[in-house]
Amino acid sequence: MVKLLNITDMIQSTQILIAWLHNQHIDSIIIISETLTKDPVQSFQFRLMMPNGMRVAIKELSGVNDLLQNVNINEQSIVVMTEQIEDAQFILKNMPFIEQVFL
Repeated sequence: MVKLLNITDMIQSTQILIAWLHNQHIDSIIIISETLTKDPVQSFQFRLMMPNGMRVAIKELSGVNDLLQNVNINEQSIVVMTEQIEDAQFILKNMPFIEQVFL
């Protein structure tokens, strides 16, 4: 299940998210970001900030549907982060199984 859709500034929200992850049972994080997919250094830094063992996927919006089709969302707790409100609107429209939205 997708536990949370986070739509906010990536750097600030990542710090909050990491603190939140310590109290939750999250298996994976999907980060939707055109910026991070094009910047391998910044992408690597985000991966380093995540807790050990956390699966992290950094994708453009066009790759998210395929990713979620290949993941058994009923058996995993997933957090989706995006920096664009339009991306979040697309996700909410096409993925009604999201449990929470955090702005």
